[in-house]
Amino acid sequence: GKFIYICEFWCCLMIIYGSISQINGIRLSTNMEGLMDFNWKNWSNGQKLIFVSSAVAVASLLLPWADMGLISVNGFAQQGYLLLVFFIYPLYQVLKSNPIKPVYGFISSGLAVICSISFALSKTVEVFETSVNLSGSGLVLFIICSITLVIGVYMAREQNK
Repeated sequence: GKFIYICEFWCCLMIIYGSISQINGIRLSTNMEGLMDFNWKNWSNGQKLIFVSSAVAVASLLLPWADMGLISVNGFAQQGYLLLVFFIYPLYQVLKSNPIKPVYGFISSGLAVICSISFALSKTVEVFETSVNLSGSGLVLFIICSITLVIGVYMAREQNK
């Protein structure tokens, strides 16, 4: 059930990523007086991975973060948006076209992984003397995005050398 939805969603995102990265001659650029330079073609693979994982993490808030069968609650109702704080530094550096300092990038993305996993573990309850985890597909997708953020920071660090 949940795993299939996550795989389908992830496959759709990879198809979108593949189609955007194959576009030649189109420069997606927004420049608001030096505040941000969004240029997909000039970004490294690590920077693209950081951007895509951040976008998918935001989208995961719309999916169920707690699923109890008949009742499910999305990430906004579970206050999952608070975990997006850990995505700010890497995403901001990518949008500003600045290199990511490895220490700050790994601390930020590592905390995203640790906090999202601990958030998922906090959804474990006892039902008829059986331990049940009520984590929904959105929370699992957010954890995957957090791990992808760490990989993106690592790749961006390698490409900045």
